[in-house]
Amino acid sequence: MAGKVEDRFEIRTVTETSTVLKKYFLDALENAHFLPALSAVECLFACDPTSLLVGELNGKPIAIAAVFKYEEQYRHFGCYVVDKAYRGQGYGLKMTAESRRRSEPIGVLSLYSVPEMLENYKKMQNAVEHWPVERHIVDIPSALTRLNDGTNGGESLVKRTSEVDMKALCDYDTKIFGYKREKFIERLIEVSHARVAVNQQGEVVGYVTARLLYKPDSGYVVGPVFSKSFDIAKSLLKELFQELMESQKSAKKSVVIDFPVVVNPSANELANLLCGELLTKCIFVSCDGLPKSDFKKWFAVTTLEAG
Repeated sequence: MAGKVEDRFEIRTVTETSTVLKKYFLDALENAHFLPALSAVECLFACDPTSLLVGELNGKPIAIAAVFKYEEQYRHFGCYVVDKAYRGQGYGLKMTAESRRRSEPIGVLSLYSVPEMLENYKKMQNAVEHWPVERHIVDIPSALTRLNDGTNGGESLVKRTSEVDMKALCDYDTKIFGYKREKFIERLIEVSHARVAVNQQGEVVGYVTARLLYKPDSGYVVGPVFSKSFDIAKSLLKELFQELMESQKSAKKSVVIDFPVVVNPSANELANLLCGELLTKCIFVSCDGLPKSDFKKWFAVTTLEAG
């Protein structure tokens, strides 16, 4: 009698030509309620082309994971998802271990944890809990009414990205995010609705982007919102929302935004102004220190996957 054939579990790197694996990666994020943008995978490729992993069991994709590598040994653990039918069998541990191995040397590691996983990260990775991030869904027409009431960017001027030097925008992002990610920002701008704020000297003092969500006619995801001040952030969103109202890409006029509501109190103020509906909460945690980001100027996270 022939013996039972052992299951074969392989971890593959998603590439630009991996059409099936790219779709599976997006579907897995969507099914896990990450609410990814339609352009999420191409932007993540621009961030780090070697970090998207898919686990296959006997040739069938069942899991994903990604750790994004930034300069100076900073890494962001973006996601890991295992299909429900295969959870509790060790595949998630294999995916996270392999994604970490491929990211060495790691240095500072950050991630966004759902509350029910927080203690696991503390025990397994000595992660330190920092602050909550709230995901809101915001109705654009209602938000515009509130933003039109007294919106004042002070001495800033809101422009389209085509009117701003890309290097200056990338330099500003590096200053606020803390690490260089030029290729990611360039790709993000290409696939986004976006606005940039400049001061009277022509210096970038804030920017915002919005991308179509993966699920058809479900609206947009906004991020980042980086800004020198609360008033500038309001002006940026006002101009962006007006463009989204005119866009024909989605019938649903709403946006999803991840607000770091404690580390930047003004982000909480902005969330309250927009009066969105709370969808979920997660916790920003890190290992071996904090990233060198200027979190006080974060009004919305870029993406939970990329940091």
